Amino acid sequence: MSSKRTLLILAAGMGNRYGGLKQIDRFGPNGEALIDYTMYDAIRAGFNKIVFLIREDFEKAFRERFEPKLDGQDLEIRYAYQHIYQEGYPMSVKRNKPWGTGEAVLACREVIDEPFAVVNADDFYGYSAMQTLGDFLGSLPDDAEGDFAMVAYYLKATLSKYGKVARGIIQTDDDGQLFDIHEYKNIQYDGKGYIVGESAMAGKQEYFDADTLVSMNLWGFTPDIFGYLEHLFSEFLKENGDSTSAEFYLPEAVSRMLENRQVTAKVFRTDETWFGVTYRKDKNIAIQEIRSMVDAGKYPEQLWKNAPRA
Repeated sequence: MSSKRTLLILAAGMGNRYGGLKQIDRFGPNGEALIDYTMYDAIRAGFNKIVFLIREDFEKAFRERFEPKLDGQDLEIRYAYQHIYQEGYPMSVKRNKPWGTGEAVLACREVIDEPFAVVNADDFYGYSAMQTLGDFLGSLPDDAEGDFAMVAYYLKATLSKYGKVARGIIQTDDDGQLFDIHEYKNIQYDGKGYIVGESAMAGKQEYFDADTLVSMNLWGFTPDIFGYLEHLFSEFLKENGDSTSAEFYLPEAVSRMLENRQVTAKVFRTDETWFGVTYRKDKNIAIQEIRSMVDAGKYPEQLWKNAPRA
């Protein structure tokens, strides 16, 4: 069984719609970021290594913000960097943003060689979701390959009141294995009680039930995923290397791996409270949600004062 469990935090986003670096913004009663709660839950769930995927110019802010809180923990802390341009890839246009979540995970291949979980820096996932994924990763043999998992949320619980969002819409087979996943953008209530979204790949508009299962980028992977991602990203760039906006989405990459029967992915459903901060107006909701959980005794008032040990 694997003794090392790594938490990969995707935190390289620019926060354009939010209007600032939301990854380190303050939401908890003592100025905690959403990342603080994710790391706190992950440590309780048995994770013992943390990797921050950031832009290089974020590093100083991240080290000053989080490393003092993690001091004294039996944790390995590493950093990886997502760039807009990568040597060896055929890119002929200037872009002002990186290439998406699939390339973000690929950028960590030099610092991860064990089973790992992937989370977004600007999402709150909940302890039981992290525990489920931690237990799955901890059950894998050291030489496991192609054994993936994800924790799925209900679409109705993942929308923003203030604008459109992108979600990975998933389908499972009768055994609870991931059968298909595709990224949809511009998802929102349409004012008539429907949830509508647009396929990120085909541009086709579709309607979804409120209990549709979605990916919130809470994944569990074995390290052989990096080889698959390298191949798929190279293929992606052959078609999209001239684009200033195309993104290499992690859900779409996993979908290709499933189609090719290279991997399997177990889907765990959760009723956990999820919330995130896409827009500036989302901040007040996040602050209120955390306050209610602190008042209910789910988290301490001072999160790291008596922190769990990895």
